Amino acid sequence: MRPPSPETLASAPPAPQLRVSPAPCTIVGGTIQAGTANPVALKAHNDAQTAYNALVAQPCTNAVPYTPTDILGVAPLDTLGPGVYCFSSSAQLNGTLNLTGGGPWIFRIGSTLTTASGSSVLVNGSSTGCNPGVFWAVGSSATLGTTTQFQGVIIAVASDTLTTGANDSGGVFALNGAVTLDTNNVSTCNTGGNSGGPPMACTLPQSSSIASNFNGTAIPAGNDFIWFSANASISGIPTTGGTVSVTNQVLTIPGVGSFSLPDSQITFSSADTCASVLFSGTTWDVGVPLSGSDEVFIGGFALPVPAGLPGGIKGVTWSGTFASSAAGASIKWKWGAAVYDTTFTGYNLLGVKPTHTNACLYNNSDHAGTPEDLKGFAIGGATGGGAANSTGSWSGTATSCGPIKH
Repeated sequence: MRPPSPETLASAPPAPQLRVSPAPCTIVGGTIQAGTANPVALKAHNDAQTAYNALVAQPCTNAVPYTPTDILGVAPLDTLGPGVYCFSSSAQLNGTLNLTGGGPWIFRIGSTLTTASGSSVLVNGSSTGCNPGVFWAVGSSATLGTTTQFQGVIIAVASDTLTTGANDSGGVFALNGAVTLDTNNVSTCNTGGNSGGPPMACTLPQSSSIASNFNGTAIPAGNDFIWFSANASISGIPTTGGTVSVTNQVLTIPGVGSFSLPDSQITFSSADTCASVLFSGTTWDVGVPLSGSDEVFIGGFALPVPAGLPGGIKGVTWSGTFASSAAGASIKWKWGAAVYDTTFTGYNLLGVKPTHTNACLYNNSDHAGTPEDLKGFAIGGATGGGAANSTGSWSGTATSCGPIKH
């Protein structure tokens, strides 16, 4: 999935006719693409719709209303960390909204978004420049009041109006109406460090899945469990650090069932001199030095199989939603599954290795995701062969995020 092209300003009335009517003295930093016959304009509109659908599909982590007020920029909604903020109807911004942390920040708004004159959005104290990772999915229309200094990609179902002197860093899109401008600056984000190149997509949540097959070894009945682990090669994290999240993870085993997996949060930080992992009860929290590793643990799941399973199950699929605070991040991931002939007693008792290299506790050549404390119990089955094959053989790889090709 990809966000709409920042080089394209397009509107789509219900007819639909993709058209642009620039006002006098309009300065366009790119090429105007318009018309239903124009494949670039049509693709931009379709991409904007796809992006909107992806944003509104994100589960709410914070649901409004709050008390005593539900106005953005007014306590308790004046300083917000990363999350998905859901407004069932309209949303207002009055004053200054401070967004802190590594992102992303997603605002799902049921109807209208309006800002008071002189309002602003800050990302980690900055009101200028490109701060990717801020998204506004507006169910009706968005109106920015005069001299508003706004940040984030706005995708409105109906229309957008930027009144005199209102500026936005991110991009403004309307799915079924017009984008009306009046002495405004609109700059694009999601280019990351790829200056002059195609936009990056990683700040926008993206779905990815990999299907693989179990080998022919049957899993015997007993106290066995299957350890599913995924790791990734992650690049494009800036020297200031950043995060990668993997959410909405589901494992589907044909003939057995579908299973919801824990979320994962990977944090790259200069404060970490070696890699560590902790299961917090619902989430795998992985800390990684800025130097990274060729394999970083991004998720794990233990499935007890007391009745055993036949060998040769095909089409076992791991899926999830990937996002990063770094617009230029690229995530190339894979998964494996090994069988352990012992009772599963808890994730923090597995001794999961967080990275291939730079791991705090395990200075060895084992793959990221290896359950170090149970290695001696590995037997054949799933995608593994037992013995030293502690994670199982790897699936094929999939790449989430990375440069968008136009």
